[in-house]
Amino acid sequence: MRTLYILLISLVAWSIQAQQVPVSLHIQHNLGNEPLEAGKVYLSGQGNFMVTRLSYYLSDIELIHDGGQRLAMKNLYLLVHGSEPVYDLGMADVQSIEGIAFNIGVDSVTNHADPALWPADHPLAYQNPSMHWGWVSGYRFLAMEGLLDGNQDGNPEKIWEFHVVGDELLTHVEVMLESPQPVSLSSEILVSADYLKLFDGVSMDNILHGSGSLITKMMGNWNKGPVFVGESLVSSIDPTDPTTASILQVQGNPSVGMVQIGYTAGDRSSRAEIRLLNASGQLIASEVVGGLDGQVTFSLPAQGHYIVVLMDGQRVIDVKQVIGL
Repeated sequence: MRTLYILLISLVAWSIQAQQVPVSLHIQHNLGNEPLEAGKVYLSGQGNFMVTRLSYYLSDIELIHDGGQRLAMKNLYLLVHGSEPVYDLGMADVQSIEGIAFNIGVDSVTNHADPALWPADHPLAYQNPSMHWGWVSGYRFLAMEGLLDGNQDGNPEKIWEFHVVGDELLTHVEVMLESPQPVSLSSEILVSADYLKLFDGVSMDNILHGSGSLITKMMGNWNKGPVFVGESLVSSIDPTDPTTASILQVQGNPSVGMVQIGYTAGDRSSRAEIRLLNASGQLIASEVVGGLDGQVTFSLPAQGHYIVVLMDGQRVIDVKQVIGL
């Protein structure tokens, strides 16, 4: 189960020392200043276009933590899709996270191994659509496809494709957060990705599979852009501000079996979300809420401590602790 946002230490009733905690990577997929959405038409210097496929591999992942130390997340491969933002990285014994390093692509030894040897649900197993080019060439490090407005009528209709294949195109990337992020019950590394920067000096009007000068330039743009920028979640809670203070109300605490949460979403109603996490920081349930105020009910799967979080997009608005009996 995917782990969620770092939660404000001052708002929970227990302190956390250095220990094994779950860590996840959250990627905000963007094209310029707009979120990436399949089928949506975007405007760039190359005209109107849309993205129909975006997938790429991350490997050799390292957490940068506690004064520049490096922690390798061994044997971890991620297949990132533009439609999926959150990826589990595993457990880490760290106190604060400063950044993350990884390779775009797959190391040369693994790149030429048999995908059939991996479990069916592993990122390196055979995928549909395919991310593998054959034993000799290996995996597609990046597969990006879409439509371009070739006849200038405003409607993208011309196919473009970029499939990156070849050991020499393995690209190392390091992303530092805005500020060190203390580890709490769980820790999420938040980065934003602007994939439009991949096309700096690269014409979208191509169908390129393999390697070559334009593919090489595109892979260099991961760092030149840079495509990834590290973020830091900052709480917007101000206990002295009546517009943000105490806008979650736990009705009955401790609770038996289920908990009722009252909320006031205010002008956040279009994107407000309430999340229930367990003491390990794992997501138990969530609900997007509408209207200015209302109530949601969550089932508690077992006894123990839980946390209820009200999110406004990527901002933490309010947090409450719940005890399940």
